Parts: sequence; C-alpha cells; structure tokens
Amino acid sequence: MVCFKRRYPGSSGQTVSQSARRFRIQDSAERNDTTFKYECNRRTNQDVLVHEKREELTTEGGLDVVAQESKIAETCQRLAVAGIEVSLFIDADDQQIEAAKRINVPVIELHTGHYANAKTLGEQERELQRIQKAAAFAQAQGLVVNAGHGLHYDNVQAIAAIPMINELNIGHSIIAQAMFDGIENAVRQMKALMQSAAPPWH
Repeated sequence: MVCFKRRYPGSSGQTVSQSARRFRIQDSAERNDTTFKYECNRRTNQDVLVHEKREELTTEGGLDVVAQESKIAETCQRLAVAGIEVSLFIDADDQQIEAAKRINVPVIELHTGHYANAKTLGEQERELQRIQKAAAFAQAQGLVVNAGHGLHYDNVQAIAAIPMINELNIGHSIIAQAMFDGIENAVRQMKALMQSAAPPWH
C-alpha cells in the first residue's frame, strides 16, 4: 500500500500522530489478544479497522460502525491507550461518520470502492458526489479524512481533487503497474496524476 499525503503550505507534511515514517496496518475489527499484542510489539503507529470476512479476497465495503458502535468503541479505546492511532474505514455515509465521531477516533478513511466499480459515468458521478459531501461533512466534525480502495491511474484524479481529503491509500494498481515500469516509476506516475488534479501531494 502506498500512502500519498497532501502537503499544505506551511505544514510539515506529518501525520496526525506526527510520525514521518509509520508502521501502519489494516486489520479487521474482529480481533483477538494475539493481534493486539503483535501491534504493540511492532510499535504500530496506525491501525485502520475494516470490515472483513474470511471468504473475501479484498475488503468489499466499509465498516458498519452504527451497528457495532459499542464493540468498535471498546477496540478503539484499547488501541488508543496503547498509543496506536485508529482510523475507521467506512462508507461515505453521514450516519457512519457521526458514529465515528461519537467513538472519538481522530481519522476516518472513506471507502471509494463504489466509485471505482461504477458501471456508467452517471453512476460514477453520483458516487463521486457522495464522497465529496461525506468528506466535507466529516471535516466539519473535526475528523481527518483519508480515502482509498479501487483507485487506479484512470480514476484517481477526481478523488485527489477533493480538498478535504488528507491522504489517499493506493495499492493494487501501483503494484500491477510496477510489474512493467518498476515501483519507483509506478509511484511517480500516480503522484503526477494526483498533482495535476490538485497539488500539492507527496
């Protein structure tokens, strides 16, 4: 996973946790003590809690914080006490954002999979507008807004242009491109597209 962060004028470009280099994991909200001990031993900086089922090849949707609020709140509190910054991977939905705010997490990551998987331009535009509105709403709640899932070289620019988004997390498309161009060139190409949409990204 490659994390691209927006650098604002006068900013240091650091994360919420002020860590220039992070050990970041993406993990199911369904966890056990072994997982927690591993994170603490590896001095994890950030844990992104996602919705995950065993039969999935990749995450298929956002975490339903509303339906599991008390359970997720307990997990988030435990991670926070251990000094691990928590981010919730959720759909672009106001109710989910409000639940994330109640849990008091500092960061959310908006699921862009529905946008990426849209079959028509009209459907893609509707999903883009949902993400734009959700990003604005979340920022107004005081949350740091990241986004990712399914983004590639042909669809990233519209998401990168959303000014409220702090960080984009992109994995599969960059690794696939790296098979042909090498990882440095693949990352450089993605960054150039993002920069052309709305600089500055790094």
